[in-house]
Amino acid sequence: MSTQLEKVLKVGKKFSHEYDFGSTTYLVLKVASEREGIVLDDDEPILAQNVPPIIPCLVCGEPAKRIVLGYYGNDNAYCSKRCAKKKDVNYEETLPIVNSPRVGVCAYTG
Repeated sequence: MSTQLEKVLKVGKKFSHEYDFGSTTYLVLKVASEREGIVLDDDEPILAQNVPPIIPCLVCGEPAKRIVLGYYGNDNAYCSKRCAKKKDVNYEETLPIVNSPRVGVCAYTG
């Protein structure tokens, strides 16, 4: 933990990371670029951005806005109350699809 990131990560380098908050999410990451900036306090910030997940609605294929907890992908994702109702799903009990690799993972609420 005392090694500086610049000593192990370079542009183009791929690496893996495990989010583990009770249900593990395995990520494969790639350093896309580097940025110089001014650090305003004693901390050294890490800037990162993942590509938002595009999950189609199970019913109509449009981009989904909500997902049933515990499922990822197009297994239980819906774009609207109308589509959720067609699968007998209570839309209000679903979770929003957020820009996170843990969207839809059990115990992750955004």
